[in-house]
Amino acid sequence: RIEAVLPPNIGLLARIAERLQGAIRAALPNVAARRAFLDRALTGRAAELAYAGRAAEAEAALAQELQSAEPAPRGFVW
Repeated sequence: RIEAVLPPNIGLLARIAERLQGAIRAALPNVAARRAFLDRALTGRAAELAYAGRAAEAEAALAQELQSAEPAPRGFVW
């Protein structure tokens, strides 16, 4: 069963991300940048705090990570 492999407080993390969805979209209008941010943020410190049941700290950590997020993905030259 899928529930067996998901962290118990994954719903808490999802609710926090949902609350910050507008701010995330406003700060990161570029879809690729938003995906990169969410990949990092939802597996980083904010996720650890949410999984520990520390909702307020998790939300603050996610908001702080958003403040330092790259607004557009970095490119490269061949």
